[in-house]
Amino acid sequence: MKKNLLLTLLLVFLVLMNGVLLFLFFSKPPRRSGPPHMFVVKELNFNTLQMEQYQVLDQKFEQGMRPLHHRRRQLKNEMFKMISEGNGSVKEIDSITDLIGDSEKERDLKVYYHFRAIYELCNPEQKKRFQRIVQDALQRGRKKGPGPPHGH
Repeated sequence: MKKNLLLTLLLVFLVLMNGVLLFLFFSKPPRRSGPPHMFVVKELNFNTLQMEQYQVLDQKFEQGMRPLHHRRRQLKNEMFKMISEGNGSVKEIDSITDLIGDSEKERDLKVYYHFRAIYELCNPEQKKRFQRIVQDALQRGRKKGPGPPHGH
């Protein structure tokens, strides 16, 4: 009798959990299809010439960002490897985090100049739309909330 009760309770629990998972899965807001940069291009409604110029800009941007991502990943791996190896002085960690910070700064500058170049491709009406898109993105970024507490 206890075995049947336990199996019944387990079955009810699993059915409830499946229901919760289905609800969470289907209640997600729809995601935009395609990469974020295509959303911007679509919203700006670039003409053929603008699209060609944008593709050149985007290709150069991607080529410039790849080494930065790779370098940042290497630096972070090196830093966290020190944890498992039980070594790494404060000076070494500070040096690596400074290099990571420099890499982040370079990445942010590349992103800024890339968006500035996109803005320059736009006609006056597209520039207004571009400004709205950027403001909306900034607002969404603020809604995600603060990062982890300092010192943790």
